[in-house]
Amino acid sequence: MKNKPSVIGVVLIFCLLLFSNTDCIKAQTAKILRVCIDPGHGGEDSGVPGMAELLEKDVTLQIAKRVKEQLSGYPNVDIVLTRTLDITLNDKERIKRIFNSQPSLVISLHTDASLDTTLSGITIYSLENIVSPILGNEQKQEIINKTYNAAEIIYQIFIKNIISFGVSKPIKADLATYRKIGLPVIMINAGFITNAADELIISKPEGLEEIANSISQAIIGLESLFMESVQSEN
Repeated sequence: MKNKPSVIGVVLIFCLLLFSNTDCIKAQTAKILRVCIDPGHGGEDSGVPGMAELLEKDVTLQIAKRVKEQLSGYPNVDIVLTRTLDITLNDKERIKRIFNSQPSLVISLHTDASLDTTLSGITIYSLENIVSPILGNEQKQEIINKTYNAAEIIYQIFIKNIISFGVSKPIKADLATYRKIGLPVIMINAGFITNAADELIISKPEGLEEIANSISQAIIGLESLFMESVQSEN
């Protein structure tokens, strides 16, 4: 006569299946917005020097690290940096690191510069040109539109949170370094390093913190725009 499974055994198996399926459902429905922040320049490439010899590469890295730290405890956002140290990255390595992070959004950090030293304030650029053989024109346009919508949200949050700088409305731009990655890319230029007042602000911890905090708030504000695509990717 064959042994019949005990009632306890059946209950244990049922519980295992129930909790396993619950974990799977949670994993499938988990929504994480991954943002790759690319601090411009680094290493041998210092970027544009300021009037008081402040280096663009240092400003971008310090802001990026502050954003990552500020959002480290936020459950729905994952911040990845292309560099955490003062290292040289060529465009190929930079793009490779972005691809490997599989983000929903890329934020490139720079400072502005001009021969006209009276120019000041924060500028936001939105990628308007995508060169990708695997994306159709409709897909490219969808990414471009979503990118500009994201830039508009960032702008609205910036003008509410930033008091030390003026903030210009988003500008559509080519952003040649990123045009082949097929992802939404926004460049934030954190003040004019060639303007004495702007340089003074971004040379101080409180100035960097103000910009980083605004970027962090903006990323949180972008959740609803990107969550649908994040869920489908998962």
